[in-house]
Amino acid sequence: MAESQKSNRRVNSPQVYATFLKLIGFESSKTTFAEKLISGVGATFGIYFCFVLSQIYLPSDYSSILLTAMGATSVLIFALPHGALSQPWSVFGGHLISTGCGFLAFSIVPDVQLASALAVGLAVFSMYISKCLHPPGGATALYIVLTAHSAQGFVLWDFVNVVLINIGVLVLFAVVFNNLFHWRRYPAYLTFHHAEVPDNKQHLSHEDFNAALLQLDSFVDVSTDELITICELALEHAKHAQGGDDILITPACFYSNAGLGMAWDVREVIRVTKTDVVYRSATNKAEPINRCHLTEFKRWAKYEVEFEHNAWLKKQRLKAVS
Repeated sequence: MAESQKSNRRVNSPQVYATFLKLIGFESSKTTFAEKLISGVGATFGIYFCFVLSQIYLPSDYSSILLTAMGATSVLIFALPHGALSQPWSVFGGHLISTGCGFLAFSIVPDVQLASALAVGLAVFSMYISKCLHPPGGATALYIVLTAHSAQGFVLWDFVNVVLINIGVLVLFAVVFNNLFHWRRYPAYLTFHHAEVPDNKQHLSHEDFNAALLQLDSFVDVSTDELITICELALEHAKHAQGGDDILITPACFYSNAGLGMAWDVREVIRVTKTDVVYRSATNKAEPINRCHLTEFKRWAKYEVEFEHNAWLKKQRLKAVS
């Protein structure tokens, strides 16, 4: 009995680990290595040009100001060029509104701690209602308060010039750099404005997506157009890759049940007989090896899949001939 309990704890530990990863929001990236490298290269040159042009056009006292906040902005516009938080209005509006919030908090609250907290809170609220939510803006508001309290002769307009030059350089370079690659477009409107959305019977309208986003009542870093395109392409892919009872079940292959969320699973076939299938879960290593009737497995399996580009994808192959 004691050995059985130890075995159960040992078996459940991978499942606990997988649950913990989901709990903390860890998810393997679905992008290629080239995409990751391009993002890093873009951010490198973006910050470099920001430094160089700031030294040319700004007085020496201000030439390196706000580059910390620009580092956070560069992550968004080069790694997530299609994200809602990365678009030009979010970048310009977010930083400029946050600059004003920081100055307002500094002007009305003498205590630096309260002023700092108020500046960030005002910045978040103001960016939200102005539809230009940009996380690095919070750093800008905080920087304004801390600098204003420590500097002599603080002039708001000088800092506005600093912000404009920094974000202007980054956004202009992002437009040029991201559009060098056909799968990247910045602003994101250039990607989805001319996108041809496949027509199908399961078509969802723009209003449906807007209603769903409103029902969530939480900011999602994806535009409605991008969400519609992703969903429609997924539906089109599903239409052309359906499985069935005549799917060929082969040892050392993987099959999906086409579920969503917690209902989704991928099984690896270990052995097949005329009547039975021996399999194990490929997504939950904690589950033991199982056996079921071949007919039951065929009803469960919707199509064969393979692990490519760090993701499970449908494998196109001919159906079994009866």
